[in-house]
Amino acid sequence: MKFYYFLLFILLFAISCQNEVAPLPSDKMANILSDLHMAEAYAQLVPKDNGGYMSKNIDTLKILYGHIYKKHDMDTSTFNQALGWYKKHPLEFDKVYENVLEVLSIRKEIAKDSISETSDSTKVTFKDTL
Repeated sequence: MKFYYFLLFILLFAISCQNEVAPLPSDKMANILSDLHMAEAYAQLVPKDNGGYMSKNIDTLKILYGHIYKKHDMDTSTFNQALGWYKKHPLEFDKVYENVLEVLSIRKEIAKDSISETSDSTKVTFKDTL
């Protein structure tokens, strides 16, 4: 009888170790996290009714999270499951965040370029008429 318990234990252990594949690929997770971080930053800049600066506007954040999940064709539970998996695998999570930083830096450069192009086209020069 002890042999059967031991065999059952080994079988259950083997089944539990099969969850080595991430629920979301690392590149998709990085894109989602990049969008979520940008939403968090934006929600801090949107003024709240009480006028508190640098406190998150929760209503705006809920709307943005909903749009992000819809954009990436997922729901909260799927994201939370993937986040839980990556928390249990910190080396993989580090790789994801390396991608997040890369994506955010690319977006920053694109934003800088578009701002400089816009500001160049709106420059007004005045000539001295005297």
